[in-house]
Amino acid sequence: MPQTASERAFDLFLKTRYIQQVNGGGGIVFATGTPISNSMAEMFTMQRYLQMAALTKLRVHHFDSWRPRSASQ
Repeated sequence: MPQTASERAFDLFLKTRYIQQVNGGGGIVFATGTPISNSMAEMFTMQRYLQMAALTKLRVHHFDSWRPRSASQ
């Protein structure tokens, strides 16, 4: 069993990728009554778990290329 939060997150990421590969991109559902409220990074992490193919198609591989930018940037 993974010991740290980071190891657990990476373990979950690998498992979701495997299930999606076996099931043609589907097969994963996250169901929770808790809204995403901690940070934009948490939203990106959830999207990586559930929509990695869409991110790859858009060439979004890192949080910094995904996050919204202000009009001044």
